[in-house]
Amino acid sequence: MQTIGFIKDKDNRKILVLAQQAKFCRYFKIRKSGRNGVHFADEELFLKSNPSELDNLKKGITLAL
Repeated sequence: MQTIGFIKDKDNRKILVLAQQAKFCRYFKIRKSGRNGVHFADEELFLKSNPSELDNLKKGITLAL
């Protein structure tokens, strides 16, 4: 199952993501356009505390959270 949503970075800019639910994690992939969707607040807190992972997401690397 997949859904669209967004995460805010440290500068409060929205990063649009596609989230795919797996058995034990959720995969995030950046997307370029579309409506906002769901706010992933828990994942946002994790990414704000790990800026290298947030940079990887911005580069287009798929993350497993």
